[in-house]
Amino acid sequence: MLQEQDRYYHMQRACSELDRAAQAEHGEVADAHRRLAALHMDELRRLDESCGGSVPIGRGH
Repeated sequence: MLQEQDRYYHMQRACSELDRAAQAEHGEVADAHRRLAALHMDELRRLDESCGGSVPIGRGH
């Protein structure tokens, strides 16, 4: 159960950071948000690999 909560958290944070990147007025700010999104996706992949599942594609909203 905790792992599902972790996965949900990292998916939501990655989506949020991508939204912020898309709305950023400066390239450097957008790049920073994309890097944060990538960190959350990396953590999502790590969690996924530890349970042998697959990371869902898409944003789900």
